[in-house]
Amino acid sequence: MTGTQPSPRFLMTVQTTLRYWLAQTAVLDDATIHQLNPEFPNLLQAVKIGLALPEMWRESAQLILQTFFWIEGANHIGQWQPVVVKALQAVPTTHTSLCFRLLKQLGQFRRLQWDLETAVNTFKQAQLLARHMQDDNATAEIHMNLCETYRCQRQYERAETEGETALSLFSDTAPRLRAITWQSLGHIAKEQGTLTLAETRFKHALAIPYDASFSVVDKTRTLAALATIYQAQSNYHQALQLYQEIDDLLANTSQAKDQIENYINQGTLFYNWGKLDDAYTAFQAAAQMLKLQTGLVLHKAVIANNIANVCRDRREWLAAESYYQQSIVLYSQINNRLQAAKTITNLAKCYAQQGNNAAALFQFEQASTLLKQIPANNQTQLLQKTIEEQQTCLEQEKRNGKTASLPFPTPLATA
Repeated sequence: MTGTQPSPRFLMTVQTTLRYWLAQTAVLDDATIHQLNPEFPNLLQAVKIGLALPEMWRESAQLILQTFFWIEGANHIGQWQPVVVKALQAVPTTHTSLCFRLLKQLGQFRRLQWDLETAVNTFKQAQLLARHMQDDNATAEIHMNLCETYRCQRQYERAETEGETALSLFSDTAPRLRAITWQSLGHIAKEQGTLTLAETRFKHALAIPYDASFSVVDKTRTLAALATIYQAQSNYHQALQLYQEIDDLLANTSQAKDQIENYINQGTLFYNWGKLDDAYTAFQAAAQMLKLQTGLVLHKAVIANNIANVCRDRREWLAAESYYQQSIVLYSQINNRLQAAKTITNLAKCYAQQGNNAAALFQFEQASTLLKQIPANNQTQLLQKTIEEQQTCLEQEKRNGKTASLPFPTPLATA
């Protein structure tokens, strides 16, 4: 380098490195991701250097877009997201399509990190660019992403509207995105208790044929969603068959997040089936994998709660209380108040089962207070009803001077 300006030789070296990575990631099937993944630090460094040089913004931005499925599948999002922000600062605003694609990816990464309100705002910025481009598929993609983000926020009416709008705009050239939209709509139906409709939507997603290079991950996610329907209907054997099929499909892949989720789902199945040892084994397998992952706070919170449920049912009280407290802290970090309230309720049940009525009543009150901060929906109303019933039972036991013996329903592992 000469003075503060990079030398032509240095620029050529950086450009050669970026083009090398563009060639290596031109076709990102899972075998390629698995092979390249140990080299992620080198990829990250190359992109950071490229973005620091005004002459290299085009190659750097293209490389960022091209590696999305690697970053998402191997869960490098925490390290990669700041790079996407820098790319948006480096790319000239006149390159509307490129800025749109970067904003869309940034919104997806923020949603995956459970930064939901910021994700919504990011998608709305991208939506303005899509309208400017007058591109129906681009506009539909944003509606699809808003559908999933609003679902995560439990704003189901908004989510449903966004999903239906996406389906009305997608052309026949976007079968994968239509399938993903049907999957989101299936989750919306499931979370509102309309299981038959959810099953229909998930099967609709599975029935849409599209590019086989995406099919493994997308298929496993839809199969997992369908398995949760069978599980909710107590069709445990049918659900387990699907989870085992997912295990086979994900074997020897780099899809760490999907593998973790499959362990969580299997553990939840075994738990609700009354197979506590199998549930504990599955949850611990997920926990061990999570130790190697950055981010995924939601998953870590779910696992802590679920292991606590198993410990509670084994009457391992101290371990259960510790895991519940970990889960509550983690849910608070991502402002997931509904799941935090569910976990606090589980902790209250743990105290009640030990005969500690005062501690149980205090935790039920904490959960109830938290629920009042959440917009009412079917889930909040059902949980509030459960809390009030159990508070009444505990107060009666307290007045009678008896140890609590609550008619608790089987405590579901939350996911």
